[in-house]
Amino acid sequence: MDDPAENLKEEPKKKRKTSSKIILGIVAAVVLFIIGLGIWLFGPMRKVPHTELVPSSAFAFVSVDLNPESSGFSELLDTAEKEYLNLEPGLFKTRLIMKIIPYIVPDRVTLIATLDDNSTDPGMIFIASMGKLIKIIRLYSVPFDRVIFRGASFEREHVKGHGFKNISPSRERSVTSGLTNPAAYTFIGNNIVAGTSLPLIKSAYYSYRGAQPSDPMSRGLLFRYMSEILSPDKSRADVSLLVDNSEGKLSAIVKDFEEKFVFAAFPSIDHVTAIDGTMNLLSEEMDSSITFYCSSPDRLMDVRSDVKFIYGAVRRKLMASGINMKGKVQVEGDTVIFNFKVTDFMEAVFTPAGS
Repeated sequence: MDDPAENLKEEPKKKRKTSSKIILGIVAAVVLFIIGLGIWLFGPMRKVPHTELVPSSAFAFVSVDLNPESSGFSELLDTAEKEYLNLEPGLFKTRLIMKIIPYIVPDRVTLIATLDDNSTDPGMIFIASMGKLIKIIRLYSVPFDRVIFRGASFEREHVKGHGFKNISPSRERSVTSGLTNPAAYTFIGNNIVAGTSLPLIKSAYYSYRGAQPSDPMSRGLLFRYMSEILSPDKSRADVSLLVDNSEGKLSAIVKDFEEKFVFAAFPSIDHVTAIDGTMNLLSEEMDSSITFYCSSPDRLMDVRSDVKFIYGAVRRKLMASGINMKGKVQVEGDTVIFNFKVTDFMEAVFTPAGS
């Protein structure tokens, strides 16, 4: 027969063993969670090239390489650090922020312009390659949602398991404000993909999923050019751009602008089939070149005249901001080439307004 006194002594031991097992289980779960989180954060991730996110309605793009090893970009960060430290000398918080910036700046940023048939309203897609930082943003997306939507309410939508977030159609911004206040966004691989409408972001996703043909020749000039300049084996400019006007999409936008403002901005635009350009950040200056490809040799002088007019207008605008621009417009073969340099831009950018 069991001794009641012995049973009373055994019960606290059993409770202590049970409590120890629960604590050990919780500790083990926490440790496994931390290990799993570390593997997820620092493990391999699908890097999606920006070329895979080009929808069929795209006609132009500007791509910026934000490589910290670039001398111009590095100097830009150094100048920014010095200016902000001069404004708030000795503040640990300021110094810490400036040291963190190089690690949170995207590797590459691309802006793609699109235009549907029978429309003069361009759409915009903004792509930022964030590296592994994208995993942290996805994990803590609530603060990011507040920033990208400026606190506005938004909806969630899924297409075959892939998530999108967008402002309700009644609250979508115009194209102009959409560049700074996107109407929709999603994550694709290591990229944040935002844009002026949800259908536009979906079209970029469908392109990534293979709805577009994979043959570069069948994807058009824009895709082929982007593939070439963004190739990891190619020495790239800090900024690259291309406008494909072979279908008259840029012409439609320019003409709509001219009608609205009763101003001949680029009368010979119909005779420009494509525009490509590069820009490099050098010490205290930008060194740039833009080439206008013409459809007819008879129209070269007209295009040259319009480019010179635009150059003069931009130059006067920059001079008012304390930025010097020197350029030359010349005809070579069937092209009009505009080479120019912009100096003193760093000083102008970091000079406080009104000083």
